[in-house]
Amino acid sequence: MIKKTYANYLLLSVTALLSFSIMFGYLMYTDSEIYNNYKELFSESPNIILSQNSANEAGSLKALTNQLDKLPETHYYYIKTTDAQTSFGTECEVRLMPSYVWGIFTSARLSGETGPSRLMINGDWELSLEPGEAVVSEPMYHSITPDEDGKKRIRLVFTDGEGQSVLKLYEIIGSYSSEIAGYMKGSAQSDMESGAELMDSKYESDSVMNYITVSDPVYVSAASVSDFDCEIENISLTIYTDKQELVIQQTRNLNLACEEIYTLQNTAISEKMSAVSNKYIIAAVLFVLLGINLYSSFANALNDRKFEIGTKRALGAGKPHIMLQFVTEGLAVMSVNIILSVCVVCAVMNIHKLVFNNNYIITLNPESALLFAIFVFFLTLTFSLLFAYQCTRVEIVKYLKEEL
Repeated sequence: MIKKTYANYLLLSVTALLSFSIMFGYLMYTDSEIYNNYKELFSESPNIILSQNSANEAGSLKALTNQLDKLPETHYYYIKTTDAQTSFGTECEVRLMPSYVWGIFTSARLSGETGPSRLMINGDWELSLEPGEAVVSEPMYHSITPDEDGKKRIRLVFTDGEGQSVLKLYEIIGSYSSEIAGYMKGSAQSDMESGAELMDSKYESDSVMNYITVSDPVYVSAASVSDFDCEIENISLTIYTDKQELVIQQTRNLNLACEEIYTLQNTAISEKMSAVSNKYIIAAVLFVLLGINLYSSFANALNDRKFEIGTKRALGAGKPHIMLQFVTEGLAVMSVNIILSVCVVCAVMNIHKLVFNNNYIITLNPESALLFAIFVFFLTLTFSLLFAYQCTRVEIVKYLKEEL
């Protein structure tokens, strides 16, 4: 029967396809926008608090760690920063760290992220350093020529406050991605590309070292350098805690720098919940409008088939038979258009991704998927049953006389 009345069902299918596509497209686009707006923010750990201060704040940092020692599930470590010179006489920032750390975090000012970002070293997040070992950035690592034994080493000259110098030799055991690789713009990016060309030569030239040492620090074990051998410039305190609000408040009460992602994430959660609430309100409005549109399409299909229905009734077809036929037809048409609408929306979203942003993530929350499932189930079942019921209400004699 669908083949015989393809014109009616074609018009109904177009309406159903547009209705379902609009609803599914709206839900998928909204979820994707929310996810992509906040994915970088929520990719960082809310448990990390970074406090970078000058060496003059050592007393306040000690007071803070005394308070941290009293908190459960709270861990911390220091990284001290000093200046050194390479064997070529170029400036180099050196960070003195414990022999083992569960993660190295850098400031958002360097990484360009929204909060402290974690460095991956040799494919791992943790790092252990023995005295005499060092870790450098990937650009610096590739610029240094191995010694005769195949190992790469770097020589650093430390100077104390009285001008006394000491030379330290370190074996490079690993590297990390440049902290500023994704943050430099404009002419700085051009400088980076120029430096990369120089590094391809595999020679540790002054020009290469001038470029890379200004940007990326060298990490060495604090046990290899005494505080008397160098002049400490800054002290970084990295904290992991489940008591974020308390630690943040304690840090600020001591007038120490406090860099964290926890507050921003809480704000983003509120904004996200507001966006989700708006999504449900708009979805409800779309539900009503699209429902009215579908009702009109079903009504038009019924008007065009009243003679057919009257003929069937006159030939002895009962109401249950008529109702079953039109329920089956309505469910078939709606089901096909549900599948088509999902395919169309997914195709359009993927085209949007390819054209505008390959890093764009297409997603659909389980709540939205459930909302769409309820939406299509209710509309499909309701209008199919309503369509079938109204078909049984057709007055046989009246419409047969009109057609004759």
